[in-house]
Amino acid sequence: MEDLMEIVKLTIPALVVFLTAFFLIKNFLESQQNMQEKIRITEREKIILPVQLQAYERMMLYLERINPETLIFRLFDPTLSVNEFKHLLVKNIREEFDHNLSQQIYMSHEAWQLIRSAKEDMIRIINVVHSRLTEDSTPTDFISGIFEEFMKSAEPALQKASSFLKKEAHEKFNL
Repeated sequence: MEDLMEIVKLTIPALVVFLTAFFLIKNFLESQQNMQEKIRITEREKIILPVQLQAYERMMLYLERINPETLIFRLFDPTLSVNEFKHLLVKNIREEFDHNLSQQIYMSHEAWQLIRSAKEDMIRIINVVHSRLTEDSTPTDFISGIFEEFMKSAEPALQKASSFLKKEAHEKFNL
């Protein structure tokens, strides 16, 4: 019985020391792992955040470039017929959109859908106005029709997308 008591006297302190060391080392390793994870997240953000911000900038630029004022005055050529001008406008809107397709991975689904809607709305406006023109319509008639149709909407898809992108970028990047 005395031998058993001696074993218990030695085992209990050894067990206490072992458990204390085990939990201290476990806590230390967990804190090191958490620190490494935070460093990895910070490093990733240093790379990804500027790219995401650039995506928002590029899509704001796209929306500005397809705005009727910008689009028409940038592409207008008095030597073009109404049909040629219409095709040039639509082609430009689509090409710029296609050029920026990869930006969708850096923004929310809702933001991307609003940008797509703005593109489709501008193409729709151009096609609607073009379909209303007569044989003797001039490019000036076409241009004024585009502006009139664009202004009919209380909040054009273009402005809705632009406002949403600005709001989302301010929230996401603390601007």
